[in-house]
Amino acid sequence: MIGLIAGGEQAFLKAVEGAEDSTALGREDLKAHQLTNKDLVIGIAASGRTPYVLGSLAYAKEIGCHTVAISCNQGSAVGQAAELAIEVEVGPEVLTGSTRLKAGTAQKLILNMISTATMVGVGKAYQNLMVDVMQTNEKLRVRAEKIVIEATGVEREAARTAIAQAEGSVKTAITMILAGCTVEEAKSLAQAGPLVMAMHNFYPRPETGLDEAFFAQTTQRLQKAGLKVLAFIPGDTQMRGPLHLGLPTLECHRGLPPSVCYAHLKGQFGVDGVFVGDPGISAREQKRIQRLNGEGVLELPAHLAPGYESLYDRVFTCRADFPKWLIRFAESRIYSCFGEKVPPERCTPRVRGSITIDNERYGRYSGEIQLLRRDFPQDDRVNVIGAMCQEYSLLMDIVGNGASFVLVRP
Repeated sequence: MIGLIAGGEQAFLKAVEGAEDSTALGREDLKAHQLTNKDLVIGIAASGRTPYVLGSLAYAKEIGCHTVAISCNQGSAVGQAAELAIEVEVGPEVLTGSTRLKAGTAQKLILNMISTATMVGVGKAYQNLMVDVMQTNEKLRVRAEKIVIEATGVEREAARTAIAQAEGSVKTAITMILAGCTVEEAKSLAQAGPLVMAMHNFYPRPETGLDEAFFAQTTQRLQKAGLKVLAFIPGDTQMRGPLHLGLPTLECHRGLPPSVCYAHLKGQFGVDGVFVGDPGISAREQKRIQRLNGEGVLELPAHLAPGYESLYDRVFTCRADFPKWLIRFAESRIYSCFGEKVPPERCTPRVRGSITIDNERYGRYSGEIQLLRRDFPQDDRVNVIGAMCQEYSLLMDIVGNGASFVLVRP
């Protein structure tokens, strides 16, 4: 980022009369900095008609640069000369002609926004922290330590040690701590930028896949370091050898349908990408994953008792005020189509995965449907009308408040 002023650097201390009235000077200053069509030129003129700025914008346009003009008058000449015009009308100055007041302040605010966004875009910031701070004095050294502490949660001594190992680079120190890597690895990650993603391994041998706690902790740490995190799910048709027992990242996914594993990784852990480790995945499972991605609807395969098949293929919403031990179907009284009279039947013990409907003995709650996340005793006010398919039962724990889901035939 290079700043130019009519008359050069000396104009900051003493006015260089006539410099801003020269269009040629604006062109020559840009030529001297070897401007190319990959650059962006921003012309700043409070009045909107300064010749130096107009000459600069004209030259930038000739060689194919993108151009922006910032002025404080609508329909300004510099605005018409640029691709993008930012024109902020501030009204008359308190001291007539003293554009360093309202006009200058407005332009500074605009430039602050542009420069801040630019620094964020080129990787000079992590979250809301300036991680490329140069430690040229004691105040900045203390600031660097505070930035590392806030970004990683470590103690001051650990932050100081990491900064020293990183040869003063705050960005490298943060990457070392959050990613748990060496200085060399952290530098490589920083240089690669957004091209680097973290991928969890897959585990062919049973009992060797990752546990959920370790997976969650590692994923969060990597994402906090600014990396996208990927993981594997098993297939359900052709399985990769030599064991042919699935290639999941998480051990709890072994033997489960791919759509269940996918929804679990995305909904419970927030991974950024999912790969199928095995060569084959059925069309049915692909469609379930595509529906979740495209429509945000989670399919729950279930067996419904005779007379309740009308509940299949209807999109329900999980109520926002549901407890953790069951899912309440927000639209159940409408979709049940049973009115207020639901006769008592199938009042059996309610196990995890049971789908129930309140009968007429529950008064005004008659017709309400729930999906149970844990076992409940028999209740003569509640009919058991179906059950989730066992291999898909993990999906129950993914449904959150306000989520859309649908009961489908196995």
